[in-house]
Amino acid sequence: MKIGIDLGTTNSALAWIDPREAEDLNFPPIHIFEVPQFVAPGKTEPRRTLPSFMFLEDGRPIGVYAREQGAIVPTRLVHSAKSWLSNPEVDRTAKILPWDSQETGRVLSPVEVSSEFLRRFRDAWDKQHETPLADEDIVLTVPASFDEEARELTVMAAAEAGLPKLTLLEEPAAAFYSWIVNNFERSRRLLHDGQICWCATWEAAPATSVSFASAVRATASTLPARPSENTCCWEAIISISHLPGWWKRNWECLFQFASAAVCDASVPRRKSGCSAMRI
Repeated sequence: MKIGIDLGTTNSALAWIDPREAEDLNFPPIHIFEVPQFVAPGKTEPRRTLPSFMFLEDGRPIGVYAREQGAIVPTRLVHSAKSWLSNPEVDRTAKILPWDSQETGRVLSPVEVSSEFLRRFRDAWDKQHETPLADEDIVLTVPASFDEEARELTVMAAAEAGLPKLTLLEEPAAAFYSWIVNNFERSRRLLHDGQICWCATWEAAPATSVSFASAVRATASTLPARPSENTCCWEAIISISHLPGWWKRNWECLFQFASAAVCDASVPRRKSGCSAMRI
């Protein structure tokens, strides 16, 4: 198996492919791993994403239930571990979370929290598959803005979770590869050796004028101020897996919002990273 993990600020997810399924295909089918998690007291359900929240009570639940309980008692909610992992102004290995709690109530470091999220995936995977997750090749996406320490701490978190076989991949590069997978024939016509592709990732903050169930992540290409003939630009690639049904049915509206997020500074968003890749 080939495993991909998005250890996200708001939601985390695991996908996998089996190369044996790609006999007559350009790319093997991608499977989304549904991770079991508490969704209510005493009730567990598998979900395609694992909300990146931990609630400080017995058992330290992670996921949907933790997020909902944290809305009631925010001082016991651990969140945004990924953001703290990349914050150079704090000791990222110190017990600073939950940040909303009094200093005496801060009992976990961003590395420890990230490790717990990854361990949840590992434990759930191992219960459903013969080969342990620790024995699989894993690619984990990180923002292009992550500095060297943030990357090293991400690797440390994975090692503490029992996942030593890890490769880090920048999110803009992951979006580019995703575009190729979904536009294989077109990519063969548009892309060529030596070409420079500019891409950026944005995570749109929830806007008051639009009803979002969770933050919208839009990945879009951007052109330099003076594009050269060797510069390629492709359409915005938008992940809508976390959006409510209306947005999935009206993806053109979402596309317009994402495009505005690229061009219009008035659209609330958090820029995750930008990079250029030579093919």
